[in-house]
Amino acid sequence: MRLRVVQVITGLEVGGAERLLLNTLRHLPPEEFDSHVVCLYNNGSIGREIEALGIPVTDVGMRSRNDLAGVLRLRKLLKQLRPQILHTHLFRANLWGRLAGATLRIPVVVSSEHSLTRTHFEGRPRTRGLTWLDTAMSRLCDAVIAVSESTRDLLRENGVAPGKIVLIPNAIDTMLYRDQDGASVRRELQLESAKVVTAVGRLVPQKNHRLLLDALPLVLKRVPRVKLLIVGSGPLQAELEAHAAAFLQGSIVFLGTRGDIPQIMAASDVVVLPSSYEPFGMVLVEAMAGARPVVGTRVDGIPELIDDGVTGTVVPPHDPAALSDAILSILLDDSRAASMGAAGQRNSARFDIRVSTALLRDLYHRLYAGRGPCGNRPAMEDSKS
Repeated sequence: MRLRVVQVITGLEVGGAERLLLNTLRHLPPEEFDSHVVCLYNNGSIGREIEALGIPVTDVGMRSRNDLAGVLRLRKLLKQLRPQILHTHLFRANLWGRLAGATLRIPVVVSSEHSLTRTHFEGRPRTRGLTWLDTAMSRLCDAVIAVSESTRDLLRENGVAPGKIVLIPNAIDTMLYRDQDGASVRRELQLESAKVVTAVGRLVPQKNHRLLLDALPLVLKRVPRVKLLIVGSGPLQAELEAHAAAFLQGSIVFLGTRGDIPQIMAASDVVVLPSSYEPFGMVLVEAMAGARPVVGTRVDGIPELIDDGVTGTVVPPHDPAALSDAILSILLDDSRAASMGAAGQRNSARFDIRVSTALLRDLYHRLYAGRGPCGNRPAMEDSKS
């Protein structure tokens, strides 16, 4: 019997949780699962890619965080779709989806925790109220998926029942990044003789691009041929571009949103994630899958991904000197860079989408096989995957 699974997510513009959902749906066996996606608002570019897979997407058009009319539309839609499994993603969808699942007595309700860190929760500073609400609402679902060990540990600390927490790490299609050729990107950007440092991510405070801009002059003193590629868009773009024009003219290329990330990774000598907080750090896995050495800050889930000194380097947050030293140690030692890249590619296999989808598939079947009134299932052992 095919299980009808409805995925509810806050929005479907480009983001880590949204891309993970897209990749999961690509690999979830259609002969076993009949999928439908619902977003609370903003059916964007990721939504269109999901629709191209032949999976229906419905936007319930919520106008604000507490749009009760939108909540009622969500509940009405779920009542019509009659899912056997409801899977929610991100705080607002987790909140309203769990409530709808409980009131409609949907057999299985699963929530993914994508954005919890020690200091922030979905881009906003963590408060006791948000933490309490999220923990209280976890009682209405059958499993809470943690996307990193750091997230799992925080859920436990917050009081989520340990038997409900399942670790399924974020993942990518690692095969898309293997054996790529960056020559076309280097020709396009006139980087043939440059040492290329790359940062991929939204231009928002969390990603802390200013730390990288502050470290770059120290790198340029030793390696004048360095070019920094900043890939992504966001509200800080004008500010970052102005800073670069004033202090780092000619050394930085702002590429905006790109659809050729595997090729950009292949064109890079080192990939940097300077975040001030980060539940996981998907870009690091992308870089490692492409055999690129990486540098990341010692925050939240990032140290789980980087084997310090083997696949890359972990540095303190907010320390430009440490960041520049880490970048230089890779740029000035080609053999070390190649060794890190090869080790990273081997390490990236544990974050392949096929592995995570298999874990999710098994979780869906296990929960549905033990279905009963929400909250009355036997406690599950925490996955060690």
